[in-house]
Amino acid sequence: MTRIDLIFYSGGGGHRRTATALYQVIEKQQPNWQPRLVNIEEIENIEQADTFYKMTGKNGNDIYNLVLKKGWTFLIPLFPLLRTLAKANIRQNYSELIALFESHWRKNQPDLVVSCIPFYNRVLRESLQKARPTTPFVTILTDFADSPPHFWIEPQEQFLICPTEQAVEQARTFGYQEKRIFRTSGLVINPRFYDPITVDRRSERQRLDLDPDLPTGLVLFGGYGSKVILEIAKRLECFQDKLQLIFLCGRNEELASALRQSQGFQKWFVTTFTEDIPYYRNPI
Repeated sequence: MTRIDLIFYSGGGGHRRTATALYQVIEKQQPNWQPRLVNIEEIENIEQADTFYKMTGKNGNDIYNLVLKKGWTFLIPLFPLLRTLAKANIRQNYSELIALFESHWRKNQPDLVVSCIPFYNRVLRESLQKARPTTPFVTILTDFADSPPHFWIEPQEQFLICPTEQAVEQARTFGYQEKRIFRTSGLVINPRFYDPITVDRRSERQRLDLDPDLPTGLVLFGGYGSKVILEIAKRLECFQDKLQLIFLCGRNEELASALRQSQGFQKWFVTTFTEDIPYYRNPI
């Protein structure tokens, strides 16, 4: 079977979602392929090549997710600095990362490697070249563009999946041939979002203890939620009984608890992390 490694990490949640969506499509459409989800944070001894982890006991993605979870939007202006530090972390530990990834490729023998993450694509491709020089490498942008430069796109031999024309133009600027650039209609989403809605929406609203006939809004903020949702909920209270809301809080139990405690007259359904997000479009 053709072995395909789908690379992701936990920062933000979108990278994992993209890899998972590809996994599900491959399983359904290509029975002779063997997709494998690979979280680089779980590669053996990876923490030895992470300066953030050595200093704090947390990797960079843990810190990023904490910022999202706490809703520390005042730190957003510092994100360019955080990106710079992340790149410096990779440069400082480059030889160790090459060795760790090369060992992983030799052990798992992939026939194709698909990266759904930024920052690491140069070291991923170089280590793959050392271990399996004939194995192709693909980067799928899960952002609309390569910003800042070298965030996603590196000047190396690989294939690029670009969700926008801007990303395509950036790839050309880096010298990529047209045969190595694939333009998609947008970002990758779970194939279940394409399934037709066959349920009765009124019944599904009732199942969630909502009004079957009231307009319903869906509020979510990724896999780790954000306290911004509390402000959104507060502002939407002005609609009173003309609107009801579904809140998906991700892995943020604190946020879910705060919403439940602050609920007033307006009807709300509040839940934490779920793999069933496509379902929650049904009652809307």
